[in-house]
Amino acid sequence: MKGLRQLYLDYTRIVGTIPSHFGMLENLEYLYLSNTGITGTIPSEFGALQRLSFLGLDNTGVSGTVPLEFGGLTTLSTLYLEKTSITGAIPSELCNIDPFISVDLGEVECTCCVFTP
Repeated sequence: MKGLRQLYLDYTRIVGTIPSHFGMLENLEYLYLSNTGITGTIPSEFGALQRLSFLGLDNTGVSGTVPLEFGGLTTLSTLYLEKTSITGAIPSELCNIDPFISVDLGEVECTCCVFTP
């Protein structure tokens, strides 16, 4: 499964925490977990997903903060966190990504994000 590039689990009945071993999917570019019963925190292992460009976690029970390891995700362009319990701020290193697009971050702070309507 290391060759997996896209994983769409949005709008499924999946429940539980986000598996940390998703961080071993080195070719993963798109991960959609939106509108599911996912809970817990974002695994710091996601910082190893060097090709990740889209992460959708909106409308889930995900909580905690965005891991500092996300600062190394130089290809991340879209991050959906609306309607989660994630708090804090986006790692400042993400501000160096051009362009970093973030839509509906909920309570998460981002000083460098470009918000699209």
